[in-house]
Amino acid sequence: MAHQCDHRCVIEHCFGNVFKCASSGMQHVCDCNCDQRVYYDNYHSICKLSRKLHPPLESEMVADIMRKRSADGGFGERAKRAACMGTA
Repeated sequence: MAHQCDHRCVIEHCFGNVFKCASSGMQHVCDCNCDQRVYYDNYHSICKLSRKLHPPLESEMVADIMRKRSADGGFGERAKRAACMGTA
């Protein structure tokens, strides 16, 4: 089984966006293509290795939009206004 870096690894900052795991010697480039990002809040995702904040991933933004739509019953603002005015 290949080494999977986690919170127990000692991560060294080499230069720029390059980080290195001291345990395995594996390198990680933390840029817009970072594959170690996890959801942090509505506005950021965070890299598990470098702890750098990034804009949210596309899939997270879609999930957030879908969650908001399901919370308001699937209606957009225009449909809600029309329903309130009785002009559906």
